Amino acid sequence: MLKKRRGILIVDDDKEIRETLRELILQQFSGATSMISIVEAEDGRNALSKIALQKFDLLITDLNMPKMDGKAMLASFKSMSKEIKPTHILVLSGLLDTSHNKTTGNVTFLAKPWDEVALKEYLVSVLVED
Repeated sequence: MLKKRRGILIVDDDKEIRETLRELILQQFSGATSMISIVEAEDGRNALSKIALQKFDLLITDLNMPKMDGKAMLASFKSMSKEIKPTHILVLSGLLDTSHNKTTGNVTFLAKPWDEVALKEYLVSVLVED
C-alpha cells in the first residue's frame, strides 16, 4: 500500500488523543507499519522544534493547546521554506463543527469527535501514492 516511508507528526495536548490517532494510523496501515514514522508533540512550540529536524508528510494538529496553539503554529508555516513545511496538514478540533469540515490548499479541517471512516479515507488519500 505505501511505496515509500511516511513521516507523521501528531500535535495535541491530550495524550489520549495522540495515542488514539497513533493506533488508528497503525491499524489503517497494518501491513506497512515499518513504512510509517509517527512522532508526537504536546503543543505547537514542541512541534516546531520537531519540524526543524525532520520533514513530515502529514501534520495532524489540534487548535486549542497551551504554550503555542495550533493557529499560531500554522501561522508560522508562512515563513517556512517548502522543504521544511509539512506536505499535508489535518486540523482536528473541538472548536469546529461539522459544517467546518473542508479542505483549503494542503490544510483539511475535521471537527472532533471525528468520523473514523472519513479520517481513514483522508489518511489513505494523502499517504498512498498512485
